[in-house]
Amino acid sequence: MASVGQHKRERLKAALIASKGNASEARRRIMKELESDDLLFREIAAPFMHGLVSHAIDTYAKAVGLPTSMSPRQPEKAEEPAPTQQLDPEILDQVIGQMGRNAGPTPTASDKPVEHNPQKQANTMRALADLYKKRRVEDY
Repeated sequence: MASVGQHKRERLKAALIASKGNASEARRRIMKELESDDLLFREIAAPFMHGLVSHAIDTYAKAVGLPTSMSPRQPEKAEEPAPTQQLDPEILDQVIGQMGRNAGPTPTASDKPVEHNPQKQANTMRALADLYKKRRVEDY
């Protein structure tokens, strides 16, 4: 017994040979064969059957006004939030008054900006390049 898909492979190969490698002509030959060869039709269509059936169901459902797999889901009703408790205005004033007090220095804060020295940067880059070049020469 032939393996699954063997018939399809044989028919595709025969169509390509008969059309001398012309894919367009081979397609026409296979389409003509599909009218009379049920096994070939099933082997070619099988990988796409789920999508074809899903599309057919969705199209029909849409036509008769039923929800489809493509329909947006209805949002679920959210629970009502619990009523908020009012904060006593005096406590709120105290909290606001405490904000920013006793804030220590932050580790990323800089006392004064660093001065940019282009000459120092250029010298550093040259020194790094020389060091890199020296190490490359030593490696060889």
